[in-house]
Amino acid sequence: RAPNPGRLVRGPSLPPPNSPPTLGQFVRAIGDL
Repeated sequence: RAPNPGRLVRGPSLPPPNSPPTLGQFVRAIGDL
């Protein structure tokens, strides 16, 4: 079964939980504030 295209695009953008926060995540967190 082929993976969902949405998951393919969204997956790589999110690093593993054990990885340090990236600049993108930092900017996104600031934007959510």
